[in-house]
Amino acid sequence: MTRHELTDVDEQIRRDAIMLAERWSARDVALDLDLDGLPIETDPDLTHQIWINLLDNAYKYTPDGGSIHVESRTLPDGVEVRVRDTGRGMAPDEVAHAFDCFYQADRSHSQGGSGLGLSIVGRICDLLGGSVACRSVPGEGTAMTVWLPRTPA
Repeated sequence: MTRHELTDVDEQIRRDAIMLAERWSARDVALDLDLDGLPIETDPDLTHQIWINLLDNAYKYTPDGGSIHVESRTLPDGVEVRVRDTGRGMAPDEVAHAFDCFYQADRSHSQGGSGLGLSIVGRICDLLGGSVACRSVPGEGTAMTVWLPRTPA
C-alpha cells in the first residue's frame, strides 16, 4: 500500500545525490543536475528508491572521467526525470531485459549488485501509475527516463 503526500521531487533527487556523494568522491565522475521545481502527490519513500537506484546504477557503470546528467521537466500531467550517463551502454538485447528481475547486462559481475535495482524501479513506477524507459547506445551510455503523474492514479 502506498501513501501519498506532496513531494518535491527535485529536492529529493538533490538530497539523494548528496547522500551518495561520499561514495562517489572516490572516483572522478561528474554529476550535473538540471532540475525544475517538481512538487507532485506521490509516495516519497518509493520515489526515493527510484532515484537512489537510478543514480547508483549510473555511477556504477560510468568510468572515471565520465559524467552523469540528471534533468527534469514539468509536464501537464506529471513530471519527467532523465538520468543519463556516459557509461558503457547496453546492446538492444540487454535493454530488452534491463527491467527483468536478477538480469545483469554485465555478466562478469565485476560491478557488483544483484540485478534487482531496475526491476524495483520498474515495479515502483507501476505502483505509482508512472513509467520508466531505457535508451542506450553501446560505448556511449544509457538514459533512464521516469514519468510520474502529478496526482495519484
